[in-house]
Amino acid sequence: MGTVIYYENGNKMYEGSVKKNSFGHDIYDGFGTVYDREGNIMYSGNWHEHAKHGDGEMYVNGRLQFKGTFKKGKKEGFGRTYFDDGSVQYEGQFMNDQYSGEGTLYYPATFLAEFTEVRNKHQYDERPFFRGIFLQGMKKGQGEQFYPSGACQHKGEFLWNELSGFVTSYYDVDVAAPDTIQYEGYCFDSKRHGKGKLYNEAGELIYDGAFRDDAMTGIGEQYENGVLVYKGEFVDGVRHGRGEAYRDDKVIYSGEFAN
Repeated sequence: MGTVIYYENGNKMYEGSVKKNSFGHDIYDGFGTVYDREGNIMYSGNWHEHAKHGDGEMYVNGRLQFKGTFKKGKKEGFGRTYFDDGSVQYEGQFMNDQYSGEGTLYYPATFLAEFTEVRNKHQYDERPFFRGIFLQGMKKGQGEQFYPSGACQHKGEFLWNELSGFVTSYYDVDVAAPDTIQYEGYCFDSKRHGKGKLYNEAGELIYDGAFRDDAMTGIGEQYENGVLVYKGEFVDGVRHGRGEAYRDDKVIYSGEFAN
């Protein structure tokens, strides 16, 4: 059983291995369990010189909050965090108490209840929200983000939780067939920004050109039913500036456009 240390109210504070420090006091060292004053487990696992160190489990109000590896009192290495309903919230790498490295964030199991029908239809058994690279607790690097339906929403580069870099975005399965691309190109702060291509729900190209703050802005080409209808300048999503309109692959107007 090891050493047992009590609160003044008689409840157990600690049960497990201890050793004496240089002052002759008992410090947690080895395997042991810490309790709150009401008798709920707060931590059960390995200790080294009074700090969580090695495999262990953390609890809040009796609910499992984290299970994994600690180093000098902080989450370090592989671990899992949990929602209050007991489902996994995050699993992957930790560094200095934060998500860092490869990992997966999940939707709460209870939140997905209303999407059960569509998820079963497309056989999405898992419930990831984001899977990819983290740094200092935020998405940073390559990753995939998912709709509640289970379908992939974005795939590409993230920077401090935002889409930033080259990204492929997809329609949800209630709008188009699975894996139908909506946008492929560059983003900044989770907005289309830079060179990119936009597609309709049927997978047909409708725009190829420049974007700024989510809107077609700059030089681009516009298509209808796969056929070029305009080439030129856009501002805030409309033809504005110098351009050429096409019909049946022939130029029918060349000049200035306004709104």
